[in-house]
Amino acid sequence: MNPIKVEQNAVDEVRACFDDCDRILAGVQTNDKTIAWDGHLYLFNDSNCRKDSYYAKIPVQVKGVSCSEKHPDIINYSIDIADLKAYKDDGIAFFVVYINKRIKTVYYVLLAPIEIKAIISTCSEQNSKSISLKKLDCSNSNELDLLFRVFYDDCKRQKSIVDQPILSFENLKDLGNPKLTIYGFTSSELANIPRALAKKDAFVYANIENGTINYLYPVGTSRCAIAITQECKKPVCIGGKKYYDSYSLTNKREGDVVAIGKCLFITMLDNDVQNLHVIVDFDVTRYNLSEAINALGFLLALSSNKYLTIGSCDLNMDQEKGSGADMLAGLSDLQGLQTRLEKLKKALDVLHVKDDLDLKLMEKDSDRFIDILISAFVDNKEVIEKQDVGLITEIGLCNINVLVLAAKTGENTYHLYDFFNCPFDLHGSYGDDKVFPITPYAILDKDKILKYSNIDYSDILSSFKAIMNNNLKCFHIANTVGLYLLLAYDEQITKNEILINTAKEVFDWLYEVEDDELSKLSSRLNVLQIKKRLGLIGDSEKEELFEIAENTESDDVKFAAYLLLDDNAFAMRSFNRLDAEVQDFYRTLPIFHFVK
Repeated sequence: MNPIKVEQNAVDEVRACFDDCDRILAGVQTNDKTIAWDGHLYLFNDSNCRKDSYYAKIPVQVKGVSCSEKHPDIINYSIDIADLKAYKDDGIAFFVVYINKRIKTVYYVLLAPIEIKAIISTCSEQNSKSISLKKLDCSNSNELDLLFRVFYDDCKRQKSIVDQPILSFENLKDLGNPKLTIYGFTSSELANIPRALAKKDAFVYANIENGTINYLYPVGTSRCAIAITQECKKPVCIGGKKYYDSYSLTNKREGDVVAIGKCLFITMLDNDVQNLHVIVDFDVTRYNLSEAINALGFLLALSSNKYLTIGSCDLNMDQEKGSGADMLAGLSDLQGLQTRLEKLKKALDVLHVKDDLDLKLMEKDSDRFIDILISAFVDNKEVIEKQDVGLITEIGLCNINVLVLAAKTGENTYHLYDFFNCPFDLHGSYGDDKVFPITPYAILDKDKILKYSNIDYSDILSSFKAIMNNNLKCFHIANTVGLYLLLAYDEQITKNEILINTAKEVFDWLYEVEDDELSKLSSRLNVLQIKKRLGLIGDSEKEELFEIAENTESDDVKFAAYLLLDDNAFAMRSFNRLDAEVQDFYRTLPIFHFVK
């Protein structure tokens, strides 16, 4: 086709695209003599399109291409860098029209100032740059009108800062995480904002304060695809059994994505519940143990049931449309893994482990330790270990450490017992020939409490009660363990309340059973320092502490009492009267936690 006719046809076709837009006039000319423009799109505030309703104009460039081949949805077209530099200040609405004898297809790209700046910055040694353009949809005049108005407003906001440094999303925290704003949505879209945001790309602007002036600064160098994820508090069930209390819903352009746990992702293509795209993505190292067991049970139930209930909505996962059935095939292979993890959970329950095993910390030798735990504490079998194992030994798996007794039964075989709940009576001596019953909890110190996960805190007090009549140092050991529990509690970032509650049980018991008045007073002060940690010191406790401080001659007692009364000056006066060795000892005790 003659080049002049190609250009004429291209311009005519672009003009025709705006015939139904009452508030846009396409002032585009053929044989335009300007350097890099073919005219403007004129925007008006009403359909009369008169001078008094004039709003703005957008620079336009139109190119025609004679093309006898099929017209694709997206094309690439090379734009001269010199032209891009001319477009930079005001932006450009760039049109390319593919033309053959029967079909004319209009493609477009809207390049705002910061987008043009970013393109130019990548072309230091090039004379032109290939740009992607997509088909212009003229079917909805309101959407077309909004598209170009938003583009003009973006160009206007960016014009004054186009030569300023680019602001990235990573830089936002350095600016105090300013408020972000997105433009380009009509009031009719506010009924479903997440879906409206997902339908179109938009520039994101940061609200920057500079003294008394606030201004909008674009973040990044291009429009962003925006997806909003919401947590939906509705149960997820299979066959009437609930597996999850909630799910997440992400609105994306291709459809709404429902994420159930970390293992099942359902995309409703075109937001159609009858057209599902399903992805099963199970990786055991993304879970805690209890989460992994639940996820596996969920997937196995889904593989056999094929129906999923989310809130009140039933989804058929075994349908011809979509890929649900294909993705669920073969999930029964996970049965062996589920059985293994359930046995591991049972082994940890036998060991009184309350912490959830963090499978994200799995290492190369983790499988061997899992085998040992299952064999010893579920299957009740002896374990084989070629290297010598001490009588008291530990097993470390992910975030869990357990202390066990390893009784040798053969050359390389051992029977393992939970150290804190072994079936044997433990005895010891205090450097003489006398043997006394002892409790396994006597070995505890702050570091062991923080390290070992199989300490049965519900058994600590009863174990001391069981030996109190036959072990002269039972009360002293119990008091020491109680203090270590407090030291461990104070060191924890995330507090485990069972430590402080167990310590209180021990000190309450010591206060009741001890005959020595000083020991009794010490136990009471320990109970009061626990209340102090929990914010439970009221008027009656303060009165009790005043009486203790005033009625004792012991500087160490005064020191503790005044600390719990928040009288740091009086407390330190008493402390300074103590011997240096006693002072050093008190610095190791939990009461020193309150020294300011």
